[in-house]
Amino acid sequence: MRVPSAALVSMVLLPVWFAGASRVSKPSYRFCSSAPGPAAGVERGGLWRGVARSGSPSPFRPGTRGRAFMFSKEGGGTAMLVEEEVFVCLDCETTGLDVEGEDRIVEVAARKFSLDTPSISEHFHSLVNPGRPIPNSNLHGIRDTHVSEKPPASAVLPRLFAFVGNHTVVGHGVAFDLMALAHEARRCGAPLPLDASNHIDTRRLSMHYGAGNLSLAAMREHFDTGDINSARAKSHIAADDVDACVEVFSGLARGFATSREIFDVLSRPVRARSLPFGKHHGVPLRDVPTQYLEW
Repeated sequence: MRVPSAALVSMVLLPVWFAGASRVSKPSYRFCSSAPGPAAGVERGGLWRGVARSGSPSPFRPGTRGRAFMFSKEGGGTAMLVEEEVFVCLDCETTGLDVEGEDRIVEVAARKFSLDTPSISEHFHSLVNPGRPIPNSNLHGIRDTHVSEKPPASAVLPRLFAFVGNHTVVGHGVAFDLMALAHEARRCGAPLPLDASNHIDTRRLSMHYGAGNLSLAAMREHFDTGDINSARAKSHIAADDVDACVEVFSGLARGFATSREIFDVLSRPVRARSLPFGKHHGVPLRDVPTQYLEW
């Protein structure tokens, strides 16, 4: 689901630290953070132990290579390598942005995947009868006639939640999708087993990566997995967006040993020198009207 700038600011891009250096050019993209990361990517305070490293670029020290083979977590349990972990990519399309009020979900798509095991690739997809007219079909192309005989959210959500299970959810601006699902679940009385904090937003991760254009199509093209001008890139079909997001996440995740490292980077403010969204997209922050930033 593509989210306009106002909603994006409130849900996904904050907190953002706007600093003042030029945008990173495409050949020089790298992960960066506002504060030095833990030595060799190990969390401070001894939460993770027994670390051996070799193999993939570290997100904390550009140009180095590292892999965590086995983590013993205090209290028992293990943390898997990011390429071995199973994730679920999620996307929803809605009748509008007011999902807390009158707008409803009209399509859901999810894909279960592993970066290291291509055979792990299960799909979930369903159109959803929103129980109300779709006021604008231009964005996703879904019309009233497409959903009139489809199941309501009360029938779709339990199957979707069972598909997701307790896997980490991945998505581009995924906070909006999770919020839409939470409100739909509340309205139809369905249990909401999803942990809203257990998600990876590839849009925000792209900001840490140094991308100037945060769109899913642009990031997909950057990783040479799609053409930004193709019809598929311009569509907002949930199933297509999920496949594109998996490809983008695969590129972004190359520099990490575990998803815990990704969460560590995402917890930090983002360095930005130009506005990454809205009508002033790409404009240096010093040139953006103060009133717009306050809004």
